[in-house]
Amino acid sequence: MPSKTVEFRYLQVITNHLSGDRVTVALAHWDGSALRFACAVASLRDHPGFVDIERAVRAIERSITQRSEELRSASSGVLFSPTLAELAPGSELIGDALVWSEVRRGITGDSAAHFTELGSKLGLLPVPHDVQRFSRATIRSALENLARDFEAYPDLVKTSVELRDHYRFIAPVSWKNGVWNHAVPLNLDVDTQLELEAQIRATLARVITAIPRTENPVLIAALPQKPNPAVRDVEKEARYAQEAIGSRARLAHIRAVGGRIDTSEVRTMIDADIAGHVVQTALVTRQ
Repeated sequence: MPSKTVEFRYLQVITNHLSGDRVTVALAHWDGSALRFACAVASLRDHPGFVDIERAVRAIERSITQRSEELRSASSGVLFSPTLAELAPGSELIGDALVWSEVRRGITGDSAAHFTELGSKLGLLPVPHDVQRFSRATIRSALENLARDFEAYPDLVKTSVELRDHYRFIAPVSWKNGVWNHAVPLNLDVDTQLELEAQIRATLARVITAIPRTENPVLIAALPQKPNPAVRDVEKEARYAQEAIGSRARLAHIRAVGGRIDTSEVRTMIDADIAGHVVQTALVTRQ
């Protein structure tokens, strides 16, 4: 792959004007044909100007995304390539807290990889993992597959149940043991404490706004696939979420084992809950 010159610059927040301390919150990257941008402002959540800073960064992101799309659509008719200073100027910045660094240049054979390397080192892009993280989609899929194993009991176990106490939620698996129990995925396989807190808050909100008060939410906590020192005791956090909901909440865990998702703890819970109803149904059938 032939080498090419790339330009890049950092968007930074000055946190101390006396010492010149600053935090990089975004990266703009231009290789003459592709304009790339990455940003992350969560680390400045405690900064007194966080709301204004976040608003300004998102406005810059929208502006650069629009410019990137315009460049792609007009690439064949461009006679002179603009510079990064022209594509990512400092006119949108607020006060003297948010500033662009000078434009820097480098030589690379892979512009996309160069951008990813810079963004990952700065914490602006996810760092690749040897083990793929759980996602909402993989957790939901595993629970829906589990529900299908109980197709012989359609009145007791269902998949994709739509709930709406105020807002809509689709439970991947629901089962009955006198009252309906609805699985609510809680992904604990995250990179940072902030992500963990966001997962807990989102799950609590989902339970409060979607699960009817007469039915039981079952938090299905997906445990990390490998230890992460940046995140505190995740099982303790799951128990906190259960206790915050109250006595009607239940808790089960899923894990990654040998390249697959182990839902056996949830299966055991469902088996125990519906066992009495299954036996009763069998007796009625025989009579």
